[in-house]
Amino acid sequence: MAVVERCIQSIPGGKWDEFMEWENKWMPVNKRLGMPPKRHYRALYASHDTSTHVWEVEWASLAELEATQTKMWADPEAQALMAQWSTFVAREQRELYFLLP
Repeated sequence: MAVVERCIQSIPGGKWDEFMEWENKWMPVNKRLGMPPKRHYRALYASHDTSTHVWEVEWASLAELEATQTKMWADPEAQALMAQWSTFVAREQRELYFLLP
């Protein structure tokens, strides 16, 4: 069953450009690890303020998500990027949704 992973991130003031540079560094790592492409959003009119970044990934299954995350936690390049996370993200909320038929 397909699963959508949604991540809602609050970016500290003045860090948006640096954050997007950091987020773009993830793209080749995610691709190498087999992660489906992310869809990125910035809040325009929402319950979150305009410094909110949202990304979503549609996974074929929860097992695919878990297998990719396991590879990510063991990957040195991903670990180096994760170590910079708190520089660019003040708050984060992750959600998982099953897609309905």
